[in-house]
This record gives sequence, structure tokens and C-alpha cells, in this order.
Amino acid sequence: MIHTNKRCVQPSKELAYLSFLPLSQPVAFKTNKEIQAEIERADLEARSSQSSDVVEVLEDTPQEGEANSKDQPILISSQSPDPGDGDVSMAEDPKPKPESSDEMLIDLGDDELKTEGPVEDEKHPETQIEAGKEEIVEDKETEPQILQISTDQMESTIEVGRQQDVTECIENVTFQIETALEPLFIEEDGEQFDLIKKLFYGKTKQTIKPMENENGSNKIRESAERFFSLIINVSDHPKDIYDSLDNYFNEDVVSLEEGLVKKTLTIKELPEVLQFHVQRVLFDREKLIAYKSLEPIPFSEQIYLDRYLDTEDEEILNKKQEVFKWKSEISSLYEKRDDILKLDPETNLSIIDSLIATKKFLEAKIINHESLSIKAETILAIQDQIDSLKDELQSIHDRLNILQEQTSNQFKAYTNIGYSIFAIFIHRGEASYGHYWVYIKDPHRNIYRKYNDEIVTEVPASEVLNFTEGNTATPYYIVYVKDSLKKDYVEPLKRVINKC
Repeated sequence: MIHTNKRCVQPSKELAYLSFLPLSQPVAFKTNKEIQAEIERADLEARSSQSSDVVEVLEDTPQEGEANSKDQPILISSQSPDPGDGDVSMAEDPKPKPESSDEMLIDLGDDELKTEGPVEDEKHPETQIEAGKEEIVEDKETEPQILQISTDQMESTIEVGRQQDVTECIENVTFQIETALEPLFIEEDGEQFDLIKKLFYGKTKQTIKPMENENGSNKIRESAERFFSLIINVSDHPKDIYDSLDNYFNEDVVSLEEGLVKKTLTIKELPEVLQFHVQRVLFDREKLIAYKSLEPIPFSEQIYLDRYLDTEDEEILNKKQEVFKWKSEISSLYEKRDDILKLDPETNLSIIDSLIATKKFLEAKIINHESLSIKAETILAIQDQIDSLKDELQSIHDRLNILQEQTSNQFKAYTNIGYSIFAIFIHRGEASYGHYWVYIKDPHRNIYRKYNDEIVTEVPASEVLNFTEGNTATPYYIVYVKDSLKKDYVEPLKRVINKC
């Protein structure tokens, strides 16, 4: 894409297959020698089973030595294409090709993982551990590995991939890249640390602290977990991206086997590229169908994560404790409000609506009825109860506004850990179909570009940051880049065209 002199580049089917290939699908890589041996073995078994049969050879069947272009295997090389050609090209395989009738082969090439260090056995790679990190040492002579794919398998995978959302495709692509990368070192849990981990992966830290000391134990448990993207759950109805993060990185009191504990989630390590997955596909339990939520999730061009970091700073910890108390009160107030507004399943009315309807009925039909006796005090008592409930609702509403404003402003002064917007993946359509495009911000010119298939246009920020109700073009994926690395990493428009 950098070097092509064409207007746009269309990925090949083979590249699309790798993008849509599910991470859970097992694949088997083999060398050319292993593939050739399998073919020869299959041919030998076929000839043996047909030795007593008469085989009719049709006139149009390719004879020995003739080429059938449909049956020729395709090799996708890991080597870079000619810089002057923007299309994905197929590399020639210097080794003998197996005579497969309906198979495509993906060649991983001759790239090796090389580090300094002794190798005791050339056939079995040795792992060297040094200073808490493991270096990988492999054979110097490694035969290229081939992934065999049938045409049917490729077509079905691409067809299934048409229904994947952008998150699945991004995870598939980064996983494919990571499998070909050389590890920088091996982490304590055995996972390789490489360029993908460095750029896109962070770590969260969960802390569980006992609230009660019935068994005389104050043991604090901690655990860390990697994340590729942070989830914005639309079903929580967050007011904006910070509100969603506040819900995610929250302190909460839960009941476990050992009793009540305080569970805290913080960020232990930040990625250089921060990604948010907006979960918009929800499930309707009554209709038993998936549907897409159009609820807007406002986000800004800058985001600061100081408040969510794992820290020992007393000032930040005290502020977090205040937020914890406010959030607890907010939760309690919402419960009270919901009790008042809850609809009765039989009448489909709230308690206030029921009292209002009763008062109207008594005033219109009963109080002046000659054979019935309703005291005026009863009507006044019902009205007093209605007024009391309305006053309580207003008090809850006012208090919620105060608490939510305090929570929102608690960390506004903390802007050391900043990220700038880079890309927003937009989807228009329903849960099972639709169309994607992406907005990318160019920090060098301070503009947004819209990449819609092969069409690229400049658009105003108001189009990108459109959070109006009913807007069907909604973000599914939002990407930020760390401010300190923005100038180094972000260069959306890069063309080096070979004019020769």
C-alpha cells in the first residue's frame, strides 16, 4: 500500500482467508517433503486398491507431464512483493509441487527466530532463561512450513467471515502477525512478548481484600490478566466513555466463600495503542433474537487514564475511596427510584400512576354517589401520598446529579497519562448485516479522513463526533495512541511510489 502506484489495493482471497480464520480453528503445518511423502503414500494405496480393476482414461484427462492450471497448488510466500506492485502476488516455489487436485498451500517462508546462545541439540530447540526472561533459540536450517487449504475450506471461511464483526477480524489479523514474529523474551507465564504485545496489550490487576476478619485472615489476593481491548458495554447505559470505564475499573463489595470482600480492578500496564471494543450486539430474551443497540457513547479526542492505574499515591487512593462511596450511594438511589417507578405486572402502572388513577376515579365516580360514602379526607390522604412520592423522586434526581457531577470532576486535574484519538470503526446496519468504514485522524494536518472501501475523503470532526440520538452510524471500535508516541507511530498518509 505504501509503494503501489495504483489508486487502491484489493487484498487477495488468500489474505482474506487468513483474516477471517477463527483463532480456535486448529491448523497443521508441514514441510514440502512431508506433503510429497503423503501424496506418494496415497498414490501407492490407490494403485494397490485398484490393481484388479479396469480404469478407463477419458480423452480430456491431462496425461503425465501435462499441466492443469486448475489443479496447480498456490503458494503464498512470506517474502515481500515487488515494491513497484501494489497487488498481492503469488511467489514461485523452487521445490517440487505436490500434485493436489483442489488444494492451496500457504508458504511461511524461511524466516527464523535467531538469538545468541548455545544449542545443545540441533533437532530440538533449547530455551535459555536469563535474568527472569527466556530467549528463544532455534535451528539455523529450518525448512519452510506449508499450510494446506482446500478451495472449499477457503470459500466457507470467507463466507463465515462476512458475518464477523470488526473486533474478530482485528484479533485474527494481529494473531496471524504475532505467530510470525520473533519473541523479544518469554514472560513468567510462558507467553511470548513481542512487538504485538508491546503495542497493543496491557495488563489489568484484580485485588481482593477481606472486609471482615471472622477467620483471623487478612490475606489480600492479587492476580493480573492481559487485555487486547477494553470493553464498553452498551447495556450498562454509560453516559460517555469515562462512565463506562468507571463502571469497569470499579471497587465493589461482593460476597465470596470467605465472606464479604472488596474487589478492585486497576490497570497494571498500559499498551502503547489503546483499543476499545463497543459491545452493541445484545440479545432479546423475549423475541430470542440478537439486535444492535444504537445508544450513543460520547467520546472525546483526548482521554486520560491516571485514575485507573494501579498506584500507591495516597491522594489518588483517597479520591478513589470518595468515588467508591459516591458510587455506592448512586446505586442505592437508583434502587429507590426504580422501586417507585416499577410497573405492576397486573395493571402495568407504577405506584404513583395507580394512586393518581384511584384519586381520579373516586373524585369522578364515587364521592358524589348517593349510596356510597367516601370521606374527603381519603382523597386528601391519597393526594398527600402522591405529592410525597413525587418529592422523593425529585430529591433523588437532584442528589444523583450532584453525585454524578462530583464523580465526573474528581480526576479532571489528572492528565499525565494521555491518549489521542487515532481511528474509529463505524458500522451502519443491523446485528446480522451492514457496512463498515473507518475514520482516521491525521495529527500532522489535524484532519479526519473517511476510508469507505476504495473511496477516501476528508471529513469534518462534527461528522466523526456525532452522538445524536437515532444516528445509525455507530462506532464499534475506537483506537487511541499514547500521546508521548503519537508523532512516532501515527503517519496515516505515507506513499513512496517508484516512478521507474
